[in-house]
Order: sequence, then C-alpha cells, then structure tokens
Amino acid sequence: MDAQFPPPDTDDFPAIIMMLQGLSQSHPGDFNTISNFLADWVQLGTVVPTLGGFPPLQQYEDSLTTSLNAVVQAFIAHPLPHLPILLSHIAMLHSFYYLRHAIARQELGAPEPGVDLLTDTREQLEPVLRVFAFLSPRMRLPEYSAHHETVTTFAVTLGLGLAFIKSMLPAVTPYDFYQSLEREDNVHLLRVLYACIEHEPPAALAGTVPPQAVLTNAEMMLPPVRWAREQLAWLALLRQADRISPRHCRLTIVELSSLRAPASLNVAVTMQCWREGCNLPYALNVKRCGRCKRVYYCGNACRDADWSAGHSTLCSTLANLRSILEHPHAQHMLQNQIIVAV
Repeated sequence: MDAQFPPPDTDDFPAIIMMLQGLSQSHPGDFNTISNFLADWVQLGTVVPTLGGFPPLQQYEDSLTTSLNAVVQAFIAHPLPHLPILLSHIAMLHSFYYLRHAIARQELGAPEPGVDLLTDTREQLEPVLRVFAFLSPRMRLPEYSAHHETVTTFAVTLGLGLAFIKSMLPAVTPYDFYQSLEREDNVHLLRVLYACIEHEPPAALAGTVPPQAVLTNAEMMLPPVRWAREQLAWLALLRQADRISPRHCRLTIVELSSLRAPASLNVAVTMQCWREGCNLPYALNVKRCGRCKRVYYCGNACRDADWSAGHSTLCSTLANLRSILEHPHAQHMLQNQIIVAV
C-alpha cells in the first residue's frame, strides 16, 4: 500500500454496512455494491484487496457516490449528537475513492484506464463540500465548537486525500492542482479551517499533517482576492473577540492577495512597480523583495524607498500571520503587525 495513503481500519466496516443497509430503505440508488465490497473485505481481515477485487469502476463509483450522498444527507438532517461517528463514516467512504487510485498506482504504476484524476476529484469533492457548507456558519456555536477536534481531523483527512491525488500528478504544480479544484463553495472549507485552528490541534493528529497545511491548500482552491477577503474577515473576528491586539497594520484585500498569492496572478503586481506613487512598469531586471518574495519594484531606488516607508513592516506582518497559524495561543505576542479589515 502506498505510504502516503494508509489502508482504512476494517473494524469500522460493520457499522458502515449496517448504516448503509438502513439508508437503502429510504434512499434510491445502489447501496449493495459498496456494502458487499466492504463485507468481502472484512472476510479478508487486514489484507488490502487487489485492483481485481474491486467492482467495475463505474459501478463502484456510482454506488460510492450514492452511499456518500445519503450519509451526508443524514448528517445534515440530524448532526447532533452523532457528529463524531457520522463525520468518521463520511471521511471513510470518501477515502474509498482515493483507495482505489492508490491500489491502481501500486499495481499499474498509473491511474486506471479511463480515469481523469482532476475531473474525478472535482466531482468527488461535492458531497464533502456540502458538509463544510453546513458546518461553516455553525462552527463557533458552543454545541459545534465542542467537536472542533473531530471536525479538524475530518478536514485534515480530506487534505491528505487531496495531497495523495496531487502526488499522482507529478507534472502538475501544487498551485495548478489546487486551482483546478476552484469552486465558489470551497469558501466553506476555508471558514471551517479558520474556526478549527483557533483551538489546539487534536492529539490524534500529532506527528501528521498540521491543519495549517490544509489551510494553505484551501486558500489555493479560491481566487486570491476571495481568500484574502476571508482571511481579513477572520482576523477581524479574532480582534473583536480580544484574541489579538487591537493595534494593527492595515492592508487592503488586493495587497494581501498580491503578497500571499503567486505574483503572476495579480496584474497590479506583475505590470507595475509596487511602491506607492510609482507608475513605472518594471523591466526584466526587476528587483524583488527577497524576504516576502511577493513584491516587485522597477529598480533599487524604489525598493529602498519602499522599505524605508514601511514595507519591512508588511514583511513582518506576513511572518506574524504564519505565527498565528502555527501558534494560535501566542497571539498576544503580536503587538502591532496584525492585519485587519479596512
């Protein structure tokens, strides 16, 4: 089995099978293909099936989608008090898409014939994004915040699955991969992650991928200006809740997205000197700020002038943003370089 995608725990399969059998009584579609596949796997014990042990690809994916949509619908209808177990089942079912890809790569050295990984991944995200759309406006309510560890683990599990798919596409850059997944409702994943990282990370994630890494990828799944707006709104929430100092350095949405996103995405950055008041386009010998690597100048004079005027503070702001994400409980140390909405 690929080291980046560990096999699931078959001890959970009987409960999932029972749940799917119950849902099949009130939902149309094929639940039997996945239920029978899991039942056969239980008989194998810890042995991971070969690719030949899977149902035909289209039948497998159709049944998996039917099952996943039904469980998501059940979760949205009755989220509490069953949130931990339902999110665990949703994460498990969603991972079965990636499991098949992992086994195909192991046996074939490539995706299965007829599989378009980017298109399939976009389509298979839809049920999970409905979960985040439901959780997004509720994550700071006490009854949902109490489950922040479960939700964080759920989000990181999704992030690991996406990272695995990216690993199967070595010719695609990380940015291009996550941008290919761009859709408007990805914003709910971002908002849930912001709410999650306000807490200590779950002990279950110790030594694995931190939530902050998933946050970075979730940002890339939105247009730069959109996630910049979300980040500013989040930081404003932290400020209102006295989680960060009221003293601050102000950045606009365009400035933030220009600084944090690849500069080639922002026309104002790529076509014009960054220093305020300079309208010159920069030449091929452009001077880039070596610290934040996001700001470009037409030459040394403007670069030096902008640093004197406060660009060094903006660089510090970016460093402090990373500190917020890495050390949520050290926010009191951020004195006067916190970005807030203008």
